[in-house]
Amino acid sequence: MITKWTCEDFRHNIHPFHHLLGRLYPKFTSVTTKTYKHKQQHRQSAHIQRRKPMARKNLKEARKRAGMTQQQMADRLEIGLRHYKYIESGEVVGNIQIWDELEDITGIHQRKLREISETHPGKEDNQQKH
Repeated sequence: MITKWTCEDFRHNIHPFHHLLGRLYPKFTSVTTKTYKHKQQHRQSAHIQRRKPMARKNLKEARKRAGMTQQQMADRLEIGLRHYKYIESGEVVGNIQIWDELEDITGIHQRKLREISETHPGKEDNQQKH
């Protein structure tokens, strides 16, 4: 099967050798680099916006009641701090062993700990303004 490459394909970084084209055509590289950076920034901002509304309030409150910081909880679970933060924010589910250990540490059933709250800070304020 022979594939024809159009100008549109080049503009959208579809060409299979676009990393080599920069050496041959410097103008091409500057355009694709800007496009790539723009797409990357857009993905990052969308990723952050998706993550903010979700939170496991029950897990956070249980951790605080146990008198533990996120770092202490991560150490106790033998996972990294970032991974624990992702679990607490609701971005990552975590495996069953982690939830079993969290249940043992906090004394709260893991189904309750895994609940993701529907609201996030400031949502009520925004609704009242409009």
